[in-house]
Amino acid sequence: MNLASFSVRNPVCINLIMATILIMGVVLYVTRMPKEIFPAFSQDIIQVTTVYGGASAREMEKNVSMKIEDAFADLEDIEDIFSTSQEGRSTVRLEVSKEVSNTAKLLNDVQQAIDQIDDLPEDAEDPVVQELDSDLPIITVSLYGGINLLELERLVEDLEDAIAAVPGVANVNRSGLPEREVWVEIRPETIKQYKLTLQDVTRILDAQNYDLPGGTMDTTEGAYLLRTKGKAATLEDLREIVVATGPNGGQVVLDDIATLRDWFADKSTLGRFNRQRAINLSVFKNDDGDAIKITQAITEVTERFEGQLPPTVQIGLFNDLSVYIKNRLDVLKTSGFQGLIVVFILLLLALNTRVAGLVTLGIPVSFLGAIVLMYYVGMTMNMIAMFALIVVLGLVVDDAVVIGENVYRHYEQGLSPAEAAVRGASEVSWPVVSAVATTIAAFLPMLLIPGTMGVFLGVIPKVVTFALLVSLLEALVILPSHLAEFLPARPKPPSRLRRKLNAGVDSAIDVYGRFLDLVLECRYVFLTAVISFSAVLIVYSAVHLPFILFGEFEGAQFYVNVECPLSFSLEDTEEYIKQVEERLAETIPEAELISLVTNVGTIMDDMDSFRSGPHLGQIIVELKEFGKGRDRPIKVVSSDVRDALADLQRGGRHIEVQELQSGPGGKPIYILVTGPRLDVLQEISFEIQNFVSQIPGVRDLSDNLEPGKTEFQVELTPLARTLGLSERDVAWQLRSGFAGIASTTSMQSAAEDIDIRVRFPEAVADRVETLYRMHLRLPGGELVPLSEVARVAPVRGESAILRDNGQRSVAITGDLDQAKTTASDVAQAVQDRFGDVAERFPGYRLTTQRGEVQDINRSMTALKFAFLLALFLIYFILGTQFRSYVQPLIVMAAIPLGIDGVLLGHILTGKQLGILSMIGLVALSGIVVNDSLVLVDFVNRLRRQGQDRRSSLVQAGMIRFRPVLLTSLTTMGGLFFLAFLAKGQAQFLSPMAVSIFFGLMMATLITLLVVPAMYSVTDDIALHFRRRRKGTV
Repeated sequence: MNLASFSVRNPVCINLIMATILIMGVVLYVTRMPKEIFPAFSQDIIQVTTVYGGASAREMEKNVSMKIEDAFADLEDIEDIFSTSQEGRSTVRLEVSKEVSNTAKLLNDVQQAIDQIDDLPEDAEDPVVQELDSDLPIITVSLYGGINLLELERLVEDLEDAIAAVPGVANVNRSGLPEREVWVEIRPETIKQYKLTLQDVTRILDAQNYDLPGGTMDTTEGAYLLRTKGKAATLEDLREIVVATGPNGGQVVLDDIATLRDWFADKSTLGRFNRQRAINLSVFKNDDGDAIKITQAITEVTERFEGQLPPTVQIGLFNDLSVYIKNRLDVLKTSGFQGLIVVFILLLLALNTRVAGLVTLGIPVSFLGAIVLMYYVGMTMNMIAMFALIVVLGLVVDDAVVIGENVYRHYEQGLSPAEAAVRGASEVSWPVVSAVATTIAAFLPMLLIPGTMGVFLGVIPKVVTFALLVSLLEALVILPSHLAEFLPARPKPPSRLRRKLNAGVDSAIDVYGRFLDLVLECRYVFLTAVISFSAVLIVYSAVHLPFILFGEFEGAQFYVNVECPLSFSLEDTEEYIKQVEERLAETIPEAELISLVTNVGTIMDDMDSFRSGPHLGQIIVELKEFGKGRDRPIKVVSSDVRDALADLQRGGRHIEVQELQSGPGGKPIYILVTGPRLDVLQEISFEIQNFVSQIPGVRDLSDNLEPGKTEFQVELTPLARTLGLSERDVAWQLRSGFAGIASTTSMQSAAEDIDIRVRFPEAVADRVETLYRMHLRLPGGELVPLSEVARVAPVRGESAILRDNGQRSVAITGDLDQAKTTASDVAQAVQDRFGDVAERFPGYRLTTQRGEVQDINRSMTALKFAFLLALFLIYFILGTQFRSYVQPLIVMAAIPLGIDGVLLGHILTGKQLGILSMIGLVALSGIVVNDSLVLVDFVNRLRRQGQDRRSSLVQAGMIRFRPVLLTSLTTMGGLFFLAFLAKGQAQFLSPMAVSIFFGLMMATLITLLVVPAMYSVTDDIALHFRRRRKGTV
């Protein structure tokens, strides 16, 4: 008993299966399945970060970065090593080999290599080793307004605790508020009077501000612990610590030589929200947390907390990823609903109303069944999974259409509903299985794409496979039962409209039959014309259709990056940023703007890379969604902002307006030059930037060789060495004077332990004169002025030094307008103009294959392999189906026709080819063969029944004309709105929809003619060889 017979005989079992799929899908989607922005992934990068406060970029390179690089010289599984050395920070990145599947062992090897380095600076913090991942905050809560920092800290701690208690929250990161510290500000004149140094005061604090265990005392009454209490609990306790003996023998306490403040560590960054000082709490979720539910709970927490705040303090929410998730879910729901309606209408025009309804039921069954399978294999509902469901929208009914149409054809010929269901489904079951298998085969090779792109794209074949497998179950098992149960015992007389539609379809089939007969008569001329058309289209596209990684993205955010002169303090930069914020508020209408979030002291260049310095700042401009309060595209808004800020760029101040990219690629323009000397690198960089800046569409060019802060270089005199001073001694004492010394003890308040830092007052430490007047302690204890033992000279250093696999490098980066040029065009122009760099500058090398260009090449290589593997799998499946080596090639003739449609569709719609277009093309290779497969299967059946070749081809074509059009039109109908009417975030997916829509349209129109012609020609060739063999016998 076959599946169709089982289905028809067991309607109760079948209905229970369908109900189980629907109920489980809805319940799991609503209550259990996590929803997030992107799937979790590793970036195949291990990062080692070392902080060494006060060190220049050159010192960081020499004393930290190079030593760490050397430690990894013999480490396997590392493809590239990149380092960035800047003031006070070294970042070394290791790019992991694509062959490494588990980085846990490699992480351990890296840590061991770091632990074996024994000559890093003593004052440097321990290097931190971490594997970069995709973890992003799901929402950020901002607390802002006019209030004392200490009071604001207490409010922030309460809010942080409340947010951390929300189920699903993994951790909460605080920014904009430095760590709390007790400042012991030593007055220079007093320590000179008592012949003390900052180091002396720190040692005294370390010795006296301590609680020590005194052991255990055993008595007849029991055992007791002994503890010596010396640790200060208040500032008053600290003030009473004795630090010296006065001239008359009296005690000198800390309060006599210092001012004590319960304050905060020196600020390296400042936060602002909507043009006011702010503290931000970034919230991260657990891996299995639902972003939508968690952010909703956090919103409720903040609403309750807001009622407890002082009138001058407010709460703001920004970067709420659940908004993007809900919007993409809306796109999925809208596309699904629109596609379902279109599919139903198309089926209604060609089939019985009940058949159309039962076939359309396959869409929700397939989607909800896919959700069940996704949940049980540990997948989440993320934006990539939603994208995959939109891709598969028009495919899940193809198998049901083929079976439903064939059942209906037998039903119209007089069979009972049960007989028609069994015979119609059984007749096409194997071709349907093969058709689904070829579609799955087209998607599965995407699982082999390596790297970050592979993690993103790997979700698509899994979701598509799950949906297609459930749709196959629905078509082979559920649909026959429903058709047998719900079709009337005898066909009702067709309505007047139905008769007209049927007459129209019959007339179209007759015309097609006569035209196909003519094509078969002139098959060689016809195929030559088709091949010539394809060749012309491919040549035209190669010249006029550029390739980009990702198309322009209609997001709701853009960045305004600010760079001020290096002499600017954090407060100076903030004052300038206030002007920028004010201009933004004037330029962007209030109805379009949600928030301005500002970070002073840092610029995030990418998901995991940033630049820091008091002269830097970044404003995140968050707008309302396009079409939901904002009528202007983000490209127009950012362009207006760019024009409005132009006049503020003066006196060394630079502003860059940066739009978000639509994929995980790097900077569009990324040109790298490596070599030993920084001055030569700067010369080459200057030439390249002058050339590239002349290319239309290029903007915001820069490199990493900007001059750094002025540094005072201290060179010891011979007298200093005679007195026993070394460079290390002097460096330590200078560092202590200006950065302060962290005591090993702390002040133990009721709520927390507060670190203690011994330092000069800010008014003293911030003055250059303090350096020249500073006294150093000699090994014998005497004090000597710095000016007597050293020469001090100001020198301008570098802001950052990059190294690429052991060589210094300069990275020239920039943005571009994709309507005017592409990253590949810019890279090629630079290569043509500066390809002789190695000859002009021996020892220097130019690389243009970085950034977006590198991502394009990697992605295209991976997709080419995926496409070839898909073709092989499709051929294998078809060869098994037809038991022939030649007939699979006939069926696969539809694939190049689909490629023609992809190219033609992008030309007609004005869209550029991108990675999503290629995904559509790979998917198309499995879709377009389905109709050809069933057509060839019918031809073979008719020929086995004794019909000649030509009549078999014409009759099979006429029989399959209606289902071929139906399957293609339903797929195209499901993607119509996404291809042509997409708005907002949905525009991101449009190139993929255009590829499948036009590819399938072209393949359908030509397949009904090309496949029969190809079948006939290959049969001619086979007949020719058979005749030759007979003639030689």
